[in-house]
Amino acid sequence: MSELTVVKLGIDTIKPHPENPRVGDVEAIVESIRVNGIYKPIHVQKSTGFIIAGNHTWMAAKSEGREEIDAIVHDIDDEKAKRIMLVDNRSADKGEYDTDKLYAVLESVLDLDGTGYDLDYVETLGDVVGANVSDSTETGAVIKQKGENKPEAPANGKPKATAPAAPTEPLKDIVILMTVSKAQEFGAAARTLQQRFEAGGQTAPELVPGRDPSWTVAASVYQLVMDAAKEES
Repeated sequence: MSELTVVKLGIDTIKPHPENPRVGDVEAIVESIRVNGIYKPIHVQKSTGFIIAGNHTWMAAKSEGREEIDAIVHDIDDEKAKRIMLVDNRSADKGEYDTDKLYAVLESVLDLDGTGYDLDYVETLGDVVGANVSDSTETGAVIKQKGENKPEAPANGKPKATAPAAPTEPLKDIVILMTVSKAQEFGAAARTLQQRFEAGGQTAPELVPGRDPSWTVAASVYQLVMDAAKEES
């Protein structure tokens, strides 16, 4: 077995494989590079300079102005290069998640930046695994209540989106801790929603089955975050 040697290659001396069918999330990789750096080399076919694994890492690195990138160069023919490219894509597709472990590790990190996940995903996953926790983080308390019927965990660790149901119990006050700037941003977004609703000639709806409560919720949250911002400023 030949030794795999990592070398530094000029970012413009190699290029994405023209037959790569994968469409990756370059923006997510850019965020990861900014937070974590590039933590693994890409793989390149020697004779063509085509990238056979790591095409989107190369794109993200190039967009970030990197002049060099770590790579492993393979002296292989075109047929083998395509097989490696295909299995690199397909093996990731065929993987699955232990959703309980995924949720646990996502809850254990203090900052989701650079993970590829966001808070909405974590909260949805919490519903899937039937979480019942209240965790304090740098951005505040995240509270999830376990429901009576635990949803079936979907394949590949991706929770299925469900339409919001009308409230069946009185709403409760939830304190959201955030920085003043973030509170002001969120409050402005809630105010925009309120203005759009009022522009339609409607007033705040009561929370009754079948009636969208988003305006009332947004208005309440807006007042909460604005009060919090005033106290902190």
